[in-house]
Amino acid sequence: SSFSGLTAVGLAVLTVPRYRESLRLALLLQATAFVTLAAFAGGTVVVVLLRLDDDIGMSLGLPDQLPLWISAANRIVVAVLFFGAGVAAVRELRRRVHRPRVLALAPALIIGAIALLLTPLHELLPPLIGPDGIEALLQLASPAVTDADTASRLPDITSLELAGVATTVVLMMGAAVLFRTSYLKRGRESEAYLAVGLVIAAFAVFQHAFYPAIYTGLVTASDAMRLLSYGILVLGIVAEQREDLRELRDAYSALD
Repeated sequence: SSFSGLTAVGLAVLTVPRYRESLRLALLLQATAFVTLAAFAGGTVVVVLLRLDDDIGMSLGLPDQLPLWISAANRIVVAVLFFGAGVAAVRELRRRVHRPRVLALAPALIIGAIALLLTPLHELLPPLIGPDGIEALLQLASPAVTDADTASRLPDITSLELAGVATTVVLMMGAAVLFRTSYLKRGRESEAYLAVGLVIAAFAVFQHAFYPAIYTGLVTASDAMRLLSYGILVLGIVAEQREDLRELRDAYSALD
C-alpha cells in the first residue's frame, strides 16, 4: 500500500503541471483520481502503523465488512473520475478551475467522511462477503495454512459486492476505450499508455472479486496488476514529457 500510495502521489504531481499549462479538464480529473488513490493507500498505511486494523476489521484475523465498503466506494469514485477524464479527453474540454486543489482533494475527503460516519454503524452494513467467506479469511490467517490449502476463489461473495466490481470494471474499460479514441484522434502518447494501464487496472478490480485484497496480510494477484498499471501510467507521462521537449527544441531550431 505504501508503494502504491507513493506512486499515485507521483502521478498526481506529474499531472497537475500539465493541467496548468494546457487547461485540459481530462488532466485535472486524472490528477484527482490519482490523489484519491494516494489518499486511500496512505490512510491504509496509517491505520496499520497505528495498529488500528484490528479495531476497524481490516485485519485478516478479524475481518469485517467496513473495509470492504470503504474500498468499494474508493474504487467506484476513482473509476467515475477516470471515465469523466476520458469523456473530457475525447471532447478536448478545457476549463480554468479557480481552485483545482480543492477539486483534487474533494473525493478523498468525502470518502474519508463516509468512512468516519460508517465506522460506528459497521454492524448494520449489508454483507459484501458472507459467513463462509469470512470463515475462509479466518482460515487464511492461520499459520498452518499453506498455498495448497488456499482456494482460487473466496467463497460466499455476495451479489452486492459483485455488482460493485462489475460497475467499476465497466467504467474502467469505458475510460480505456475513450482514451484510446482520443489517442487515435490527437496522437498523445500518454493517452495510449493510460488506455493500456486502465485495462490492466480493470483486470485487477476483476481479480478483487475472487479475493478482496483489503485485509492486512493478504496479498493477491490484483496487487501486482495494480502496480503494473501504475508503472505503465508513469511511462506514459514520461513519454509525453519527452515529446513536449522535442517540440520545444524544434520550435527553438525554427526560430534560429
